[in-house]
Amino acid sequence: LGPWLEQPDGFPKIFAATAAFFALAAVAPLFLDEPADHLEHAVYEHDRRSGVGRLFAQWAAALRSDPALVRLCLVAACFSAVLMLFPHYQAFARDRLGSRIGSLLTWVVVQNAATGLVSLVAGPVSDRRGTRIVLVWLVALSATTPLVVTLLSLLPHAVAVDWFWIVYAPLGLNPISLKLFTNYALELAPRPAEHPRYVSIVGAALAAPFVLSPLIGLAVDVVGFRPVFVAGAAVIAAGAGLAMALPDCDGPCRPRMIRPPGGEPHRRSAFPETQESVMKSIRLLCLCAAVLCSAVVAPAAVKEPKDAKCPVSGGGCNPENRVAFDGGSVYFCCGKCQKAFEGDSKKFSAKAHQQMVSTGQLVQKGCPFSGGPVKAGTQLAIGDAEVGFCCPNCKGKVEKASADDQVNMVFGNIAKGFAPAGK
Repeated sequence: LGPWLEQPDGFPKIFAATAAFFALAAVAPLFLDEPADHLEHAVYEHDRRSGVGRLFAQWAAALRSDPALVRLCLVAACFSAVLMLFPHYQAFARDRLGSRIGSLLTWVVVQNAATGLVSLVAGPVSDRRGTRIVLVWLVALSATTPLVVTLLSLLPHAVAVDWFWIVYAPLGLNPISLKLFTNYALELAPRPAEHPRYVSIVGAALAAPFVLSPLIGLAVDVVGFRPVFVAGAAVIAAGAGLAMALPDCDGPCRPRMIRPPGGEPHRRSAFPETQESVMKSIRLLCLCAAVLCSAVVAPAAVKEPKDAKCPVSGGGCNPENRVAFDGGSVYFCCGKCQKAFEGDSKKFSAKAHQQMVSTGQLVQKGCPFSGGPVKAGTQLAIGDAEVGFCCPNCKGKVEKASADDQVNMVFGNIAKGFAPAGK
């Protein structure tokens, strides 16, 4: 995978290999033996409608008769935010943090390792304590993913890129969560004949919100990544809260029932002590989201001179080695680099301007190309600095360039886009 990611035509090879493995997997079911089901009389035998009409009538009847199924569908719809935000994490790392395509290999390894490790725990715990409580925990933990991305966005870009693999650890929960939605739907169904109907209804609840996916991309363009990620975390946490009220099941088709004196039996929501611990976790997630909401419009962290990059060598800087330049100061790692800059400042002016932006001495006032207002969602990480553009076209021109060319294009001439801080 690593070498293919680095090749210009690598993705077709990756997709072709994946398709080949899927094809091999498709052959395996031919060798499985499935006993025939014992047919039961159809509950909806009186319904003479055919096709889609009868299907939806049966779904509606199942939802009316089982409030727990309605709640499970709401949980599934909230959980869909996890899946809809998924592709935006990689886009955020590429556009805002400047990650390289090779990082994808590490992220995929982390995600799959997390899936394998958590599956070793989730299965036995589900058998012992019930599917519901594991589903609640997994949905709640999934809400941490957009929060982690938002926290990383507040760090210096170089640090955030190095630690971005952490984001893919909770993403490894997604395949397990989807399986548990199916398992719980099977347990919730009152009899085997209802299994396909319950599973298909929950599957539809997971899929239906995807019609809103274009709106998420639009929201990112309008308000930026951070508010969208925080809002997504809140939706997922709400799903975990809804899941707390789902009934527990002892096993397939055998929900725990309690009969109050003189009343009708109903499904029991068990493990109150575990429920309280999960609720505390959800409250903590909401608190984190509230704290992050106050920071979603915060600018990129300003570097101290000692943390900036020398425009000559690219190494760390010594604040004592500095030169006045374009209304500010440029810092260097050593006296030798300082002398090289003084001898030919024009040669290093673009990287010097980049350092001045990262240290807060220069602030962006407009698009580096047109001078027009910066549009939300067009920010791009260029080295240690974050720069916005007036439109996707200007951003696209820079994205296609190499790292050195990006610096020269954006910081070579700062007249239109940047000005000394405080002016």
